[in-house]
Amino acid sequence: MTRISRTLLTCAIAAAAPVAGVRADPIEDLQNWSAIFATGGLPGVHAKARYWLEGQGRFGEEISRFNQGILRPGLGWALSERVTLWAGYAWIPTDPPGSNNGTSEHRLWQQVQWTTPLPLGEFTLVSRTRLEQRFFEQADDTGWRLRQFTKVTHPLALEGRLYASIWDEVFLALDDTDWGAHAGLDQNRSFGGLGLRLARGVALEAGYLNQYVFRRTRDDANNHILAFNLYLNL
Repeated sequence: MTRISRTLLTCAIAAAAPVAGVRADPIEDLQNWSAIFATGGLPGVHAKARYWLEGQGRFGEEISRFNQGILRPGLGWALSERVTLWAGYAWIPTDPPGSNNGTSEHRLWQQVQWTTPLPLGEFTLVSRTRLEQRFFEQADDTGWRLRQFTKVTHPLALEGRLYASIWDEVFLALDDTDWGAHAGLDQNRSFGGLGLRLARGVALEAGYLNQYVFRRTRDDANNHILAFNLYLNL
């Protein structure tokens, strides 16, 4: 997984290099993103079978209006206690700023997720590599995108219930499409915050998320996000 992460970051930097010097000042916005992630076993199916159910709501324009929602179900298969393969579907309705025409995106996704303790201290590493196929209504092309997510947590207090959480996710578009995707570095998300384990298998994380979106035909977007994530591992 470490070799994959380095390769993706190298490709992302190389893709961004030709346009990095001509970017105008990015458009900035204050947003709120809230999400629920539920994962667990599938009783009566198989001991290694898993389910994934995710819901998100995103509000932008200084947190004044709904911009986007995500509903993302999936199924997984645990290769071991640390590694799980996943595949699923996502529906993403979007109401972009300054437009009266919302869009509806459909995605197929596949990913491998790996969790392991690090050898130094009490740090835990989560690595997730996701491949997406993106479809827009009233458009013909399929957009392929690769996402590399890396997260590190460390217990702070309350017998480990309170912990620090930092993560970064790089998005790399693999092709050009008729609905506006361009091959190369698409966006980067970086998060820093605190988590609290509320009960067995239940945790809440809150913090600051920066989303930087790279655009070819208009100004980049630099979003400052108050992020709240509820994790249910049941």
